[in-house]
Amino acid sequence: MIITYYGNVRRYIVNKALISKIMKKSSDIKNYSIQNIINFRNLKWNKSDEFLIIEDVPLEHEIFHINPNYYSFGLITDGELKFEIDSETIQLFPNSIFVYRPGQLFKILDILPKSKGIIILFTKKFLDYLHENMFTVKEFSFLSYGMPSFIDVSKKEAKELKILFVDILKLLNNISENTWRLSARNLLSVLIYETDYQLEHYTKHFVQKTNKNNKLVNHFLSLVIQDFRKERKLDYYANTLFVSQNYLNAIVKKITGKSPRTVLDEMVIREAKFLLSSSQNTNTIAEISFLLSFPDPYTFSKYFKNNAGISPSEFRKNIIEKIDIK
Repeated sequence: MIITYYGNVRRYIVNKALISKIMKKSSDIKNYSIQNIINFRNLKWNKSDEFLIIEDVPLEHEIFHINPNYYSFGLITDGELKFEIDSETIQLFPNSIFVYRPGQLFKILDILPKSKGIIILFTKKFLDYLHENMFTVKEFSFLSYGMPSFIDVSKKEAKELKILFVDILKLLNNISENTWRLSARNLLSVLIYETDYQLEHYTKHFVQKTNKNNKLVNHFLSLVIQDFRKERKLDYYANTLFVSQNYLNAIVKKITGKSPRTVLDEMVIREAKFLLSSSQNTNTIAEISFLLSFPDPYTFSKYFKNNAGISPSEFRKNIIEKIDIK
């Protein structure tokens, strides 16, 4: 893992960090939504399951890795937190901004008592209803893959950001139910734009350092995370990225050390193992093959055995036996 430093920003090279998460043990990973966050913490929030603001930092937290389907960023104002994002440990102190993105494995390691902050969680879908939003207007922002997972800002910047967060929160709390969703989308968009503006002098180094090939690999990894359950043909990814399969293969292998096919297969197998081993999942192997868009259970079983060295039924049996022993 290569680590480079730019002032108050520590950068973990995103490509290998994103790939490393594929190797995590599936039994320690849970696919997670904003609704899961709400349920786990018993939050009194029924306005949306696509957007959430947490006004404090609850001590109770998940003890497992989560694979989020949402974006999250926040400002720490007091105390100390320790996260793990894509296998890297991150220490957060007052005046720290953190970010994690869909598909980035995330785990809370420790939260000191009396830690405070404001945390925003939202799905891309929540903003997609707006014709113009950060994802359609700017190619790179602090939310983009390849940007740092945390930034230590100055006290002055932290104060300005806190005022911004609090003002947006006050407006959200005073919107009528009839117009809440539309207003919330616009206010969230304002918050993201303003936060990006405040952080621009920290993140501009990464934009400048991100060349054409790195952009292609980042886009490929993002696309795999988004579509691997329904698309396993490499021509889909090459066509979507407007490059040839040979070119995609050469660039991805050069930067990540793995072929696009290996990246894709490892992501599919990781998800299959999660579905087969999760104690909360009672799907049959036939149902899992359908969830992963295989034409039939036989094709899925053959694919799984070729890549995992064991059949899905044997894998599930081994998991059950380990649980019984415990």
